[in-house]
Amino acid sequence: MLTEKMSGIFDCRKYDQSGKLAHDQRPLLADTDNIALSVIVPIGQVPDCFKINGDIDPMLAIRASKRERQAAEAEGREPVADVAVAKFKIGQNCKWFDKHAKAMERPTNAELEAGRYQVQVDFTRKEKDPANPLKPSGYWANAIMLRLIEQNPFDGQAFEAAAEPEEDAPAEKAEYNDDLPFD
Repeated sequence: MLTEKMSGIFDCRKYDQSGKLAHDQRPLLADTDNIALSVIVPIGQVPDCFKINGDIDPMLAIRASKRERQAAEAEGREPVADVAVAKFKIGQNCKWFDKHAKAMERPTNAELEAGRYQVQVDFTRKEKDPANPLKPSGYWANAIMLRLIEQNPFDGQAFEAAAEPEEDAPAEKAEYNDDLPFD
């Protein structure tokens, strides 16, 4: 199945069983290890590739967005689930493409961790097998087309300061027309 273009982030860090380490404190995985890509989609805009018989796929994690949690806390109510999170597992057989659909080498984990990407993913949905818990399950990426989204569009751009007025130049006076009818 092929997704639409979506915005997502890569998780290329080792999983912390204790849950005590912050994301930035976890060590990066080796470039040969499996990584994950998380994509958040509003509930009302879940694409058909994440639906089964018209219903949202149970493999998607349904939760409240950060904005909804903050609003609920301010209003003293329980948050309402308003987003679906799709987590793609990316193995070594995944093919990588740039924004022009040209094949490229797999970026390093440090490069992938650096920002948010606009992605389009060709994936396979694998059901969990209760008889074989070690068998891969979930969304597995076959191919990814990605484009880095600028985090700060003003980085690296030179701006010229506004021209300072000369000290000797006389200040211009605004002229007003008092005869306009404001009745």
